[in-house]
Amino acid sequence: MSGIRSLAHPVRLQWAAGGIAVVLLALDYGPRQALAQDEMPMGKAAWSHVSEHRIVIGTASAFHRFNNYGLEQYYNESYVPTAKEAHPDAEASMSMDEFGSRFAGWVKLKFGVGTSVIGGHYQPALIPVALKEQIEYSSSVGAILGNQSGDLVAATNNIDGSFVIDTILCKDDPSFHICARKYERGYFDADKGYQLTLKFTPMVPGRKIDVNTYEIMD
Repeated sequence: MSGIRSLAHPVRLQWAAGGIAVVLLALDYGPRQALAQDEMPMGKAAWSHVSEHRIVIGTASAFHRFNNYGLEQYYNESYVPTAKEAHPDAEASMSMDEFGSRFAGWVKLKFGVGTSVIGGHYQPALIPVALKEQIEYSSSVGAILGNQSGDLVAATNNIDGSFVIDTILCKDDPSFHICARKYERGYFDADKGYQLTLKFTPMVPGRKIDVNTYEIMD
């Protein structure tokens, strides 16, 4: 897994039979101010159905490691209820033991306007074991004060509805702001790339991204 911290070769993890397939992507990122949360229908050239498969792009705040108690609590109080919402007639797709073997912890991804907690929005996302040491996180104090950010990352929701980080877009280093110009933070439809509101409805006006590279297209 050497080199996955490189801006030239950020990584995406894909679940495959028997393990994790690592796909190298050429990516960069760029923050912009969040657009108005207008939920009016999009024009005729746009889509009529919002996919249940979503992307969220944001900066990594403080890392919450799973210990024995934290793992059980998160699985029972967050993962299982989210799975129930995603598919009411079926159980979560993985047991707590499998969940614990796949994920090292969780983090809140920050997006939206403002430099403080009040000015931004946060989406919890799970961290695959293979990415735990590759991501730079903000400190707990920095996350609370809103004056420190971590790497810019992307996450997609899995079959159980929980967001899972799969790509490091930009490292939290001096090159961050240059890298960040190619990306928009927020929610997106993972099938067509259109930006979504906090209620997962089409944002008008909104940006469109490439769903493979996550780069802004318009």
